[in-house]
Amino acid sequence: MMVNVQISEHLYEYIKSHAIPFEDSVDSVLTRLLGLDGPETQQSPPPSPEAGVLAPLVKAGLLREGDQLSWRRSQKNITYTATVGPNGTMRLANGAIAASPSGAATMLAGGNHPGWDVWKQIQSGLTLSQLRAQLGGAEPVMEDDWISRLASLLDRIPKGYWTTYGTLGHLFDRHPREIGHVLASTKLPNPHRVLQHGGTVSPGFRWIDEDLGDPREMLRGEGSIPPDGDTAMRDRWLSAADLRKLMED
Repeated sequence: MMVNVQISEHLYEYIKSHAIPFEDSVDSVLTRLLGLDGPETQQSPPPSPEAGVLAPLVKAGLLREGDQLSWRRSQKNITYTATVGPNGTMRLANGAIAASPSGAATMLAGGNHPGWDVWKQIQSGLTLSQLRAQLGGAEPVMEDDWISRLASLLDRIPKGYWTTYGTLGHLFDRHPREIGHVLASTKLPNPHRVLQHGGTVSPGFRWIDEDLGDPREMLRGEGSIPPDGDTAMRDRWLSAADLRKLMED
């Protein structure tokens, strides 16, 4: 049961500053800040990857295995370092291997971070995003074809069920913001079944190519949102484990 509580504008701005775009609600931010997101709400980390998303940059000669990478967090006065690992992965100072820049940032600092924008190649001083932009038309920007795999998974989400940007981000080792950007700019099946953490439609949601109307009305018709509500039912949420099973079917 949800309870309406009035809070000051100052507190609301503080909550917003700790929110993950496309993912958090006020309730989920407070739950995390208060330490109430216990083990039962945590997802297990993905297995060590065999291939990483930097592979196109390595293939194009923009990166080489062993290149030094750094991430400077000025507000915390911390600098993280890593190297380009085998098969386009990233190797952290502790030896851990990450499949993507966002995954590497999460391993080091927790939370969610736009890895392509925060990691720099020390030699050139360019961010990984800037290096990726140099690929031009030589390589598709669908690293490791993950967007095609995302499309296939979304097509398998059954009517009446939903998942979140964060759950998909965990599954594909991407920042939830990157998932939201892809859904807002690429025509994919069933984008309306991807919701914010609290089960609500993102304010940034939009249909691609054709307007199918209010996504909440569509979700009500499918049975994932009650007829008189705006929030999806929790028992219709698909976890990362549920989504993996769909991918395997």
